[in-house]
Amino acid sequence: MTRRAVFDAAGACYALRLAALGWWGTPFRENAAVRGADGGVDCIHFLHEIFVEAGACERMEIADRPVEVVRHWHEHHAVSLITNWLGSPELRGRLARIEDGFAVRQTGDLVAMQIGQTEHHIGVVIGGDIWHVARPAGVVVHSLRDSEISKLIRTTYRLMEVSA
Repeated sequence: MTRRAVFDAAGACYALRLAALGWWGTPFRENAAVRGADGGVDCIHFLHEIFVEAGACERMEIADRPVEVVRHWHEHHAVSLITNWLGSPELRGRLARIEDGFAVRQTGDLVAMQIGQTEHHIGVVIGGDIWHVARPAGVVVHSLRDSEISKLIRTTYRLMEVSA
């Protein structure tokens, strides 16, 4: 059994960028994945949708969380809902944690960012940028060279494909 990064081919990287561009202009909305200015999306649903559209994973059920949990969890808890989601049965074994200093971030890598007390936010690396969903702006892009964003990154994960 071997494992390789899902987004190590140029075509896969292009597909992810194209999928993300389709969400440009979509505002933030908790527990949502409706594309466009009249829709809304949160960070987990955004990543799920673009990974499905790019062919990197199958569609999975994402449980809704109470709006107040989504908005204020990071203010009161040191336990990360993001890392709990990344460890869910649907994703277990598909993600490899990339240790800082051992690998360069590449397209398709997930970056968990600290907001408040814990890793409460997640984005995806596409080229030299991080695409994520900010509240209230919606889908936004920041350069990996942006020191304000880079200092928030706590953990990087890579989506892996397992083959026999």
